[in-house]
Amino acid sequence: MSTATLPSFATAASAQSLSVLYPSQADETITISTSTDASTWPPPTRFPAWLVSSVAPSATVWNNTLYVLGASDGSEKTLQIANNQSNSVVSLPPAITTDISPTLVANGNALWAVFRSSSGDNTLFVTQSSDGTNWDLHQLPPAITTSSSPSAAVLNGTVYVAFRSSGDKTLFVTKSQATTGWDLTQLPPAITTNSSPAMAAMNGALFMVFLSSSSDHTMFISKSTDGTTWDLHQLPPTMTSQAAPTIATFNNRLYVLFQDLNNNNVWMTSSTDGVQWPSLTVLPNSIAVGSEPWTPPLPPP
Repeated sequence: MSTATLPSFATAASAQSLSVLYPSQADETITISTSTDASTWPPPTRFPAWLVSSVAPSATVWNNTLYVLGASDGSEKTLQIANNQSNSVVSLPPAITTDISPTLVANGNALWAVFRSSSGDNTLFVTQSSDGTNWDLHQLPPAITTSSSPSAAVLNGTVYVAFRSSGDKTLFVTKSQATTGWDLTQLPPAITTNSSPAMAAMNGALFMVFLSSSSDHTMFISKSTDGTTWDLHQLPPTMTSQAAPTIATFNNRLYVLFQDLNNNNVWMTSSTDGVQWPSLTVLPNSIAVGSEPWTPPLPPP
């Protein structure tokens, strides 16, 4: 079994904004920068709640509130969640543990978190909450195993979870309208990856972005309107990443953000259809994976 390249940061979008989040390299507290137009980005600041994560977090907007899910940096590997309307951090039940990045989505009246077990058997679990505080726990079918961080998206009330196989580099999608009863679809065997996939929904379709399975660090995107039939397009070959890319939808555009191949800078490209990617921008103001929150300068004496 080969190990997948994991994400190094998270993205989240609402109707009003697009955010980038990552753990600080110094103390693993979550750092965030939010743009209201995907063009102007303020310097990164510390997330309002003192959320610490040893892995790249996952984030989603639910009931007009930004929720961020991370994994504790202790040996217990428990999941913790916080939101931008409160200074408190909620620990999920002790049985809910993971050693790689989880994925968090909002589906109707509940938050869903999907994660790989920390037990070493590569199985996937899902937990759901209607208040962000109390969480249940369900295992996906034991045959569903992964070597990567999963990624989830919601389309027409159904939660879709994408992941890389635990046995090779092929990609799978499983879906459910409840936390039980998951089916499984393999993407065409020619679609393979070295990374965790990232998935988002826009205009009645699912879009999945991932690194090539070759050593060139290029990226591909696959689209499906039903979670079963998937096409495939390559992003411009000049766009390369050292970590798994992320994807979000904002103002009817797809945004793919990824870490520079040679440093910690974050790059962004966007598309209206998932095929044409005409622009490429590096995020400004020291927004880089692991960077420290911006501190306002002291006033002159």
